[in-house]
Amino acid sequence: LWLVAAFAIVAGVVDRLRSLRGLERPIPASVADGLLLALPILTIGPQLLMKEPVFGPDTSEGLIPAWHVLGYYACFFFWGALAHDRRSDDGRRLIRTVGDRWPALLGLSVGLFAVGVFLVEDQTGWLAALTQWAFAWTMSFCLLGLFAAVLMTERFAVRWLSDASYWMYLTHLPLIFVLQGVAAAWDLPAIPAFIGICAVTFVLLAITYRWLIRYTPIGSLLNGSKNRAADALTRARLAEAERTRVR
Repeated sequence: LWLVAAFAIVAGVVDRLRSLRGLERPIPASVADGLLLALPILTIGPQLLMKEPVFGPDTSEGLIPAWHVLGYYACFFFWGALAHDRRSDDGRRLIRTVGDRWPALLGLSVGLFAVGVFLVEDQTGWLAALTQWAFAWTMSFCLLGLFAAVLMTERFAVRWLSDASYWMYLTHLPLIFVLQGVAAAWDLPAIPAFIGICAVTFVLLAITYRWLIRYTPIGSLLNGSKNRAADALTRARLAEAERTRVR
């Protein structure tokens, strides 16, 4: 939420500069490209400040987050914002091309994960920080490429689930807490409890999104305005496109 607020301020300033100067891009391309190169490197700083002895960044649950955690996520957030409109030499968006070699990136990131988890003993040391930093960026680029390769064909169910995921992300924690209490009271084994909690949470939040959120002002705030008639037309159009591909 803090990063979205910061982005809204930055976007407002950029729009203001665009209107005052009459420029399509008030931020020079060289500056944007420099930031795209610098942000991944800058992430090393916050990563070195992580203190929790786990593979990955620290957790900060307060309303005012720890600055090193906020700074860490800000690097990824604003890299994505900058990359969204940047284009490569062939005219493709950078956000689409950065993961073109996703199989190699997947192998590299899995290797980094294995090294970081199984071979690095001190998860707060500089070697762990470098391993975790490299894993985070290679896996991010890998997933961008993987999803672009696998999910380029429009599917209504995938689009719907993508919309619902934001609601699930924002509201899952209270339900998780309650279900963990139930699992603990019933003394359920860890693995079945974990699977059951995830499944029940997913189903309940998907139902609430479908019947209570999607076509309401809350849904519009999260994903833009939706209506049943437009969804029905989209499903019909995609079904016809699928039949055409099969033929």
